[in-house]
Amino acid sequence: MYSIRKKDKKIIESDWRDFKKAVERNDILYISKIGTQLVWNKSMTVKRLKIMSKELEKFPTNIEEIEKLRLLIFNKKLHWERKSV
Repeated sequence: MYSIRKKDKKIIESDWRDFKKAVERNDILYISKIGTQLVWNKSMTVKRLKIMSKELEKFPTNIEEIEKLRLLIFNKKLHWERKSV
C-alpha cells in the first residue's frame, strides 16, 4: 500500500498538467482517461476534484465519456463525505 501512495504522489502533478492540457485541447478521450486516473490517485484532493468538476461543466452532457467521469467524481466526493461523518 505504501508503494502505491508513493507512486501516486510522484505522478499526480504530471497527471494534473496533462488533464488541464487535455481540457484546453478538448481531447475527450484523454480527459476521460487521465481524469479517471486522477480520481483514483490516493494523493487527489477535494479541491482538485472540485476544479475537475468545474472544467467538465464546459462540455455538453451528451458526451458519454465526460458523463462517466462526472459520475466518478461525484461518487468519490460522496465517499469522502461519508468517511468524514
